[in-house]
Amino acid sequence: MRKKEEHYAQKNAAKTNKNAALQKVKDEKKAAEAAAKQAIADKAEARKQFEIAYKKSLKLLKDACAATLAGSNYDRFWVEAKQRSWFNTKELCAEGADKLNEINADANLDQAGKISTFEAWL
Repeated sequence: MRKKEEHYAQKNAAKTNKNAALQKVKDEKKAAEAAAKQAIADKAEARKQFEIAYKKSLKLLKDACAATLAGSNYDRFWVEAKQRSWFNTKELCAEGADKLNEINADANLDQAGKISTFEAWL
């Protein structure tokens, strides 16, 4: 090879290496951005599923109040008013619904007894 050809070959090799390194950095940056977007999407999906589960447990509590404590002030409006202060987690809602179902299953209680038992639990 002539010196001129060697010089051009070295320049082309250096340029190719530089372009490959730049492309690698761009690919890593794109991968990091995609991972960050996926993490945000996963977090949003988890929050959405949590909210759906919470709303289902609130609905169960409202239904249990309506079935067990009919004719009292403990209706769906009461549950909605107390949902952020007393029933702020799905576990508390489920616990309240379970207690209402226990009260409803007790055949020895009349309506006033059911209401007083629920008030004692509160």
